[in-house]
Amino acid sequence: MPIVSTGADHDVGRRQMPQIPQEQLAEYMRWLRLNDVQATVSTVPAKLLHPVQDHVDQQKVERMQEDLDTIRKQFIVVSDGYYIIDGHHRWYVLHEADPGTPVRIVHVHLPVNDAVKLSNEFEGSYNAGIHEVLKLADLLKDR
Repeated sequence: MPIVSTGADHDVGRRQMPQIPQEQLAEYMRWLRLNDVQATVSTVPAKLLHPVQDHVDQQKVERMQEDLDTIRKQFIVVSDGYYIIDGHHRWYVLHEADPGTPVRIVHVHLPVNDAVKLSNEFEGSYNAGIHEVLKLADLLKDR
């Protein structure tokens, strides 16, 4: 799997980062409120966001580049300081296309490490490594 460095400030591995499906974001925001954490929705230029994940998968980036309209409509989850919690591949695609591209964000009002930890506790989130293993198991089951 070809990988590309993101120039991350925190160098956290992809398998440690929470993945929150777009269809779970409303529930995620309700869950944050129940945990006394404020979350707001806004739009900022891609260049203001900071990667936490150390690398992105080049093949995934190339697939996403084919559907920029969909990527532009999706949200990226960030912490205080605009550190990306979920959405590194989407951010990378948009930032590479134009650093000034407006990005829709869910801003979790916590420091980055606290936001990563708490987001991993959300029932609707998963980690890429586990999800990839489950996808592979499904593929192999069908053979």
